[in-house]
Amino acid sequence: MANMSCYNRPTDSGGSKDCYFCKKCGVRLFHLARNKDGSLKDTVSVKGGCIEGLNWKDAQHIYCKTAVVPISGIAKSWEEEPEKSKEYKGVMKFMPRL
Repeated sequence: MANMSCYNRPTDSGGSKDCYFCKKCGVRLFHLARNKDGSLKDTVSVKGGCIEGLNWKDAQHIYCKTAVVPISGIAKSWEEEPEKSKEYKGVMKFMPRL
């Protein structure tokens, strides 16, 4: 953990996000979201590119509105956070609980 650091930034929903990154190369590793009162939400957003051997075949992409690389038209994607629907819960099942 000596090579990892964190910064906090506000979110559109009024909460904040703890953003963990590598101090050597700057790559973001994962995010912990916080509610408006500062308490932690119950999910962790892990940056998939940091997981060796990850199968991207069924990848789904969120927050594509600000993507810096093209997202395949074949992959399921949302410009912003998808509605909290059955479909959304399919995306969330891959995010570990704290």
